[in-house]
Amino acid sequence: MKRRIKAEFDTFDLAEAAAMTARKTFHGTKIQFIRPEHPESIRLSRSLKRRFTLLPTAVTSMNYVTAVMETDYNYEDMTEVQKRQTSTMQIVCDKEYSDAAEALILQRGGTLLPPS
Repeated sequence: MKRRIKAEFDTFDLAEAAAMTARKTFHGTKIQFIRPEHPESIRLSRSLKRRFTLLPTAVTSMNYVTAVMETDYNYEDMTEVQKRQTSTMQIVCDKEYSDAAEALILQRGGTLLPPS
């Protein structure tokens, strides 16, 4: 008999890591879905390390780069909802592994949700 386990994580990466560990550890476990609540926050976090670069050139120096200007992107104007990265994960496992899978999810930082 199978059992569905649904959990919420602070980040998409934590949910993915917990789902992969559960799949490798417990035989017969399937990952149904891992969904970010706000997909735009995932895109923002991956581009957070990027910088805006401007390479001005001078015609008199035969178009060689004369200076490099860099600045960080400004993320202060984003709302709290856009910054939130909570993700929901659902796995299906055998009934005999369900308690151990729930313990693993809690250990990995997840919060168990009632199955829908």
